[in-house]
Amino acid sequence: MKNEKDFLISYNPHFIAQGTTIYNLNNPDILLIGTNSSKAKEILINIYKKIYSKRNVFKILNLLESEITKLSINTFITNKISFANYISELSENSENTNASKILDVIGQDKRIGHAYMKVGTRFSGPCFPRDNKALANFASKIGITNDLPRVVDKINNRQTLRLIKIIKYLKGKFKKRINIGILGLSYKKDTDIIYDSQSYDLISKLSLSKIGISNIFVFDRFIKDFSIYKNNNLVSINKKLFDTVKYSDILFIMYKDNYFLKLKYIKPKKTKIIVDCWGLFDHIQKPFKIYNFGVNYKINNV
Repeated sequence: MKNEKDFLISYNPHFIAQGTTIYNLNNPDILLIGTNSSKAKEILINIYKKIYSKRNVFKILNLLESEITKLSINTFITNKISFANYISELSENSENTNASKILDVIGQDKRIGHAYMKVGTRFSGPCFPRDNKALANFASKIGITNDLPRVVDKINNRQTLRLIKIIKYLKGKFKKRINIGILGLSYKKDTDIIYDSQSYDLISKLSLSKIGISNIFVFDRFIKDFSIYKNNNLVSINKKLFDTVKYSDILFIMYKDNYFLKLKYIKPKKTKIIVDCWGLFDHIQKPFKIYNFGVNYKINNV
């Protein structure tokens, strides 16, 4: 078998996201074709011209250029996410500062933009962590220091410890061992991928910790199979949002989903603290108390 005679080689990644795959395929910002073969280039362009009317989406590079491009795009996004989390941490440890306001102004600069300039949890899922590590590995192999993607990973990996620090502080508001409620187990809405999600990592670390937690109640409307936790006595799965609220003392909103705004219509009998990691709530009525990510929790209204 011989290249250019029996087969052609191309690298043609699609920039899609879980939950919006069809939309992303129909509305690409970039259609990246990587190949060292003029014949493969011609074949692919002729195919895609029948699908996409916008010719300016086609970007033709050689094989190595295209792979570096694909990894770099995702690594740049992880860079923005970790930068936003870094600003959020700075604000959390400063008086009279709100990360959401700061990031909104930063994103107003057209050189930066608002995409991913939000408070939120760590990046996870099947693509971002993998591509960040892949670019770091490629840099090492060609003798370039991989400090940028490694620092991005370092900031990302400490976000779970940041959540545990918040739990340790907030549990002082209760006179008993507390129950934690996890609203959102997958890494984002509209997907059932659990592994390496912010919630997965938090539950794993809490399961090994000794900070006075009785139970972790989990609600996720996108996941059907929770067997990963069948042998974890600390974790209970709730099929209804109401039940998670009922049994929990501190609730964590772990991904952005307007479904969680239904909390406004639930009236618990006891005080519940909501740790809003994604800025869904401007305010909420008692007996809920809100802790907004990126605001100093020692002086926040909890």
